[in-house]
Amino acid sequence: MHVIIILTLLLGDMYTLTADAEKRSVEPIHAEWSEVNGVSIYDSREAVVEKLGPPDRISQDEHLPGIETYHYEAMSISFQDSQMQYIDVEAPGRLTVNQMEVNMTEREMRRLLGEPDYVAEDGIVFQRGATLLKLFLDSDTGASQYVSYYHIAAV
Repeated sequence: MHVIIILTLLLGDMYTLTADAEKRSVEPIHAEWSEVNGVSIYDSREAVVEKLGPPDRISQDEHLPGIETYHYEAMSISFQDSQMQYIDVEAPGRLTVNQMEVNMTEREMRRLLGEPDYVAEDGIVFQRGATLLKLFLDSDTGASQYVSYYHIAAV
C-alpha cells in the first residue's frame, strides 16, 4: 500500500513538473553569437585545431578557389586564407549557440532564436550583429538539412 502511494506522489510530481516545463516560454537568444559548437567565427585555423583537435580530413573547394574546409564529425569549417568563412553543422542534430543547446528544427530555432530576420527559398536566417545563422530546409519536405554560421561580410 505504501509503495502505491509513494509512486502516485512521485508520478504526480513528475507529471506536474513536466507540464510546467512545457508551459514555460523561453526568452529568445537576442545577444550576438560569440560561438557555435565551441568555435567563434573569428577563430583562426590554429584556434580551431586547439579547441576541436585536428580535423578528420581537409579538402579544397572545387568550385571556389582558395577555400579550404576542415571536416569534423557532423561539422565542417571553411577558411579562405587565414579568415574563417563559415561553419556548417549537419542535421539532424543539435548545435550550441553561446553554450545553449539548440535542436536543429525550424520550430525549435524559432522558439529559441525568435522570428527569423530573413526567409529565403532554401531556409530561414537569424542575424545578431554581424553574425548569421541560416537553417537550410529541404524545399520539398521542409526537413532540416544543416545550419550555417557565418559573418555578414561573407555574403
